[in-house]
Amino acid sequence: MTQRWTGRTGWTLTRDGSRLTLAVDGSTAVIAGRDAARLSVSWWWFRRCLRLEPVDGTRRLRLPGLDRVAAREIDLALTRIVTRAKVREAVATAAAREPVFERLLATRVRLQRWIAYDDASAILAGLPRHADVMASLTAAERAGLDHHLTETERRALDFLSQDHRGRVAAANAEIARRELIAGRSFFDAVERTPLTDEQARAVVTFDNRVRVIAAAGSGKTSVMVARAAYAVRRGLVDPDRILMLAFNADAATELRGRVDARLGALGLPSEGIRASTFHAFGRAVIGEATGRAPRIAPWVEGGRDVDKVRELIATVRADAGPDAPSGAMAAQPDKDLAPLVRTFMSHVKANALTREDVARRLARTPELDTARTRAFLDLCWRVHARWDAELRATGTVDFDDMLVRAAELLEADPSLARWDLVMVDEFQDTSRARARLMKALLQGRGKHLLAVGDDWQAINRFAGADLSVMTDFGTVFGPALTRRLQTTFRTTQVTADVAGRFVSRNPAQIAKTVRSARGPGGAPVRVVRVARKGDLARAVEARLEELAGASPGATVDVLGRYGFDQKLVPTRRFDGLEVRFRTVHRSKGLEADHVILPNVTRGRYGFPGTIGDDPVLSLAIAADDGYPDAEERRLFYVALTRARQTVTILTVRHRESPFVLELLEDPDVEVVDAAAPLPTEAARP
Repeated sequence: MTQRWTGRTGWTLTRDGSRLTLAVDGSTAVIAGRDAARLSVSWWWFRRCLRLEPVDGTRRLRLPGLDRVAAREIDLALTRIVTRAKVREAVATAAAREPVFERLLATRVRLQRWIAYDDASAILAGLPRHADVMASLTAAERAGLDHHLTETERRALDFLSQDHRGRVAAANAEIARRELIAGRSFFDAVERTPLTDEQARAVVTFDNRVRVIAAAGSGKTSVMVARAAYAVRRGLVDPDRILMLAFNADAATELRGRVDARLGALGLPSEGIRASTFHAFGRAVIGEATGRAPRIAPWVEGGRDVDKVRELIATVRADAGPDAPSGAMAAQPDKDLAPLVRTFMSHVKANALTREDVARRLARTPELDTARTRAFLDLCWRVHARWDAELRATGTVDFDDMLVRAAELLEADPSLARWDLVMVDEFQDTSRARARLMKALLQGRGKHLLAVGDDWQAINRFAGADLSVMTDFGTVFGPALTRRLQTTFRTTQVTADVAGRFVSRNPAQIAKTVRSARGPGGAPVRVVRVARKGDLARAVEARLEELAGASPGATVDVLGRYGFDQKLVPTRRFDGLEVRFRTVHRSKGLEADHVILPNVTRGRYGFPGTIGDDPVLSLAIAADDGYPDAEERRLFYVALTRARQTVTILTVRHRESPFVLELLEDPDVEVVDAAAPLPTEAARP
């Protein structure tokens, strides 16, 4: 509808939709959309007038002769035109996206198909924020919105004000509820024992990036196997587009075997599902991309990498001659630096560090900037260069190369990343190189990552693990969901409580409440204090004798902080017991009926151990969280949670580990004070 206003002085203003035409003294000006804000109704010399703000340096124009009715109509028209112009683009975008979004939610709920973050983002990306749209309006424009917009436009603007992610979460909650009901028979049969609700919920949370925080003994492998079966059964992912990555060959073999067995038992195809170690997978990617799988350098594959570094150090020193700088290269010519150099080099590659990166780290830690450090770095870079030169000359790679080169190839050619569902075990042990490889696998739409691990069991920082990849999961991989497995099928509730309270003293740990599937109760964690260090072996023997009488057929793991703790384990057999010695590091992922920690004392070779890494390693190794003995604390937690029934901790009076002193304050810890010397082997009847 066209409107026209004429001033008593002869000017006219014509409105046609959002277009205004102002005619004054034979000249016309066309003003449209937001430019209508240049026009306003004001007072001038006690008279109403139409005011036009200048552009391009022209003067302001005042047009008198405006009556009260016309002034009100023009003011309303101008507000309407400007308001609609300001919200037009946002409203148009919202109006186009709203039905698509509503259809996504309704369809997925009806089909019981999870709405992945990236699917919703494809619709919501670029959608204006309601608050930003409203902030662009004046108070008068906001007050008149209902009058100035059509019902369709008001609905579109209201769509912008909604919590879209919250609506997606609500829809997914309904989808999960229905899936858990509809799939109950599947979840009961997919593993040898029925999945718990929290396990099943982790399986059906089919988002693009899901972090599963799994307590010790909570059945994380069951979730991975069930996730593969669920994806195939529901037609979400074809078997040959499922990849499962583990950190060692034994774990990869177990995954492969369990997938074949469990999917086979359900009549589901498993052929094509790939279970591999990171290194084997990286090697295969390189082979596919280049036409030739790389050979691992013989000195690496044969475990002679430190010897090789030793050889290269000798070559570097010989080439340096008598004028070599003082410090690590010259002042300590007889010191065997090879193990330290090899460790440093491995961390440099695992964390994708350059010489400049290390220099920046050194600049941030001036206390390390010494002649020794500078000489050591000079030596390392020279050895590093020769190491890589020999790899190139022989056409071989080391283990870190397989990860880095595979990631580079995947980044350059995303078509190589043909897996839609990637699952990673022991995620807390991920290095930056492994994280880079995973990110390269997730390029593009329709990719899903399930990362399963437990920050409380992160004990491999020395081997290149970077715990922040797990704790800062969303920062590394993008917006993610977290699910928790907090029911343990291994330990008693008492052991779970003692271990949980102990490890949680570090506030950087992710909070969780671990529940035993057996319900409350269990034997207290026992601390046995002997009078002297020489009594520890006899105390181990006494506990084994006690268990042989009380628990026939039981398994017992004696877990030492160091390998030489094995000397505390008697060599004789105990009828009815299977007794094994392991270091705590090697016990990860394993369990026994009873656990004995034979030497939890303080000192250089105690627990926590005080054999610190060389300070120069901090320039290449992943940063820790700063809490004292953080990794040793997690290692002790791992030891406690290997036990299905009882934990016995042996220490020496007046030489108790600080960890033991903490445990003595726990109400679920029992102290047996064997202060008097125990009888020796010869003295026993």
